[in-house]
Amino acid sequence: MSEELYQSWVEQHTEDVYHYFRCHLKLSVEQSEELTHQTFIAAWKSMDKYSGLSGVKAWLLGIARNMGRKLFHAQKRLAISGDMERELREETSSWGATSDTPEQLLQRKQDVEMLYHVVSELPEKKREVFSLRYLHNLSVDEVAAFLDEPKETIRSRLRFAREEVKKKWERRIRQNHS
Repeated sequence: MSEELYQSWVEQHTEDVYHYFRCHLKLSVEQSEELTHQTFIAAWKSMDKYSGLSGVKAWLLGIARNMGRKLFHAQKRLAISGDMERELREETSSWGATSDTPEQLLQRKQDVEMLYHVVSELPEKKREVFSLRYLHNLSVDEVAAFLDEPKETIRSRLRFAREEVKKKWERRIRQNHS
């Protein structure tokens, strides 16, 4: 395929790919720009594999989706935003984990560390939906679109993941208090 054709793809679809990363995956401007660039490099390298069965935009967004997946898998430890930390605290407070007093700042840090460890022990599919939903703060609809799975499958997998996290959390709490 020609360089001119590739250049027309870049001109026509750069904004769509960028918005996929920025809006759909809620990545930073810098990450979105970098992944958009990487997406078009990957497209250039695999232009000969483009069959034309799907539209160019769909093909490029498929490459972008794979880039996004690679990014999520590469990030082993995620920074939890203040909103996310509050959401996790609310969820875990009903599990009898810790006090909410200010002097428990260290305990909260340990709770977050323990939560990361508990989540890392989940089977891959449960860990993936749990991380995307609660650590990356994507909606169920966004997780379903990202993973190309039905929303009900995501909801079910998320429910089982929460139950497993809760059981493991409670087990660790009992172990720490004995």
